[in-house]
Amino acid sequence: AECFALARIYPLSNRHADLDTAVQGAIAEIEPVEGKTFRIQAFPKALERQLGDGPASVSVTHKLALTAKGHTHLLSVVCSDEVYYVGVALREEAPAVDWDQRDSQAICKAYFKMQEALVTSSLSSDIATDRDAGRAWVALDVGASPGGWSQCLMQHGCERVVAIDPGDVATLPGVEHLRCKLQDAVPLLRERGEQADLFVSDVNCSPSEAVEMLLLCLPILRPGARVILTFKKFSGEGKCTSSSFKA
Repeated sequence: AECFALARIYPLSNRHADLDTAVQGAIAEIEPVEGKTFRIQAFPKALERQLGDGPASVSVTHKLALTAKGHTHLLSVVCSDEVYYVGVALREEAPAVDWDQRDSQAICKAYFKMQEALVTSSLSSDIATDRDAGRAWVALDVGASPGGWSQCLMQHGCERVVAIDPGDVATLPGVEHLRCKLQDAVPLLRERGEQADLFVSDVNCSPSEAVEMLLLCLPILRPGARVILTFKKFSGEGKCTSSSFKA
């Protein structure tokens, strides 16, 4: 199967071993901050809490107007090899979903992660073009619970989604839920001759395990199938390090 890689873009301009210092350097580039509002995106995700309004929040962000909607700027923070990389970008310069247009009917926030991937990679347009030409897409959603990615795929033009997860998946039109592990689902799908056009997975596992799941599904993917795969647990401590990524 032919795969593409899609990375969320973090505009970064400063780095420092101290988080507060790194953030301060990035904010200094856009002073004054009066009249500006900020949305935070961070990796690992736990950094967002540290940068927010909680008791452990970074001191410099107390001076910022933080908001989930209607922001003018995006504050991006990444921790890698115990170094913090920080940057600030205008909202319109940051390729992402329009957060103010979020569908209130979405099952969970993961819906918007899939929406961002589909729109940014132009997959949404490819699905629509093929649909108009009479060729419908079938998607395989591994680790689908609670169903946010499956819901988004259906709403962006897929004809069917096979959602694989031992847990609960919302009942959705066009979504078939196989309540079992992937190892048990693949033989069933091979037996009935399933050939998916798109493989997606947001399972909370190591990158190597995520790739192993993809390889297991190759017999039920069409040649040239597209792939959307999330890499999460880079190390036991949840930190992204160059050594754990290479492993």
